[in-house]
Amino acid sequence: MLYLQIVLNVFSFNIYRPCILWLQSLYCMVIMMRLIDKTIADFSGLLACKTPTPGGGSTAALEAALGISLITMVAAITADKDGYACRREELRHIAGEAEGIRRNLLVLVDEDTAAYKGIMTVRSMPKDTEEQNQTYCEAMQESLKAAVLTPYRILNAALDGLRLAKEISAEYYPHTASDLGLAVQSMKTAAQGAELTVLINLGSIRDDIFRRQYLSAGRSLLDEAVSIAEDVYAAIRTGLMNRI
Repeated sequence: MLYLQIVLNVFSFNIYRPCILWLQSLYCMVIMMRLIDKTIADFSGLLACKTPTPGGGSTAALEAALGISLITMVAAITADKDGYACRREELRHIAGEAEGIRRNLLVLVDEDTAAYKGIMTVRSMPKDTEEQNQTYCEAMQESLKAAVLTPYRILNAALDGLRLAKEISAEYYPHTASDLGLAVQSMKTAAQGAELTVLINLGSIRDDIFRRQYLSAGRSLLDEAVSIAEDVYAAIRTGLMNRI
């Protein structure tokens, strides 16, 4: 849906209004080919192609979704064990929150690709006259902002998942330690990848206020994400090493 909205915003000028019905029809066809509906083999094959989409942003969203899925699993398994009855309700609540984050991240897999396609659509706009060039520049800036906001949301979601991982790490079923460790590493990688996607699009944005805002906010979110992930991972690895 985001791609349609971006394109409609970009082409909201009168000269392009006849395209709207066609774009709506195109959206109905595209929605049937969502990335998240593809097999793992097909998705990885698309990534290996020499086309810009899907790319790093969608991969970051998927990486975070896989990580948060492991958080859900660890919480659910631990909640069902007799020795964790005192945390049962808390863990079930965490599992429910994690599932919500997972679903949001799966949506963002496609939204990030849609945001970049918005940029590609703008690039095809005519730039022959001064008026057309002005329209193009304005549309490109709006598309670039959309391409910043989506990976920023991925970064935020990955951090939310890591905060849940930190809660679980206080006490959990020990046989899920490796799963929890992989979960935090996956979400850390996703957060780092999402922030890189934010940065690469920020570099072309002329709005100084917008650029400074998301540069600072993204760095703050990433710092917290990396700190949590490294602390939890280190504690898990130390615990496993001590058992050998």
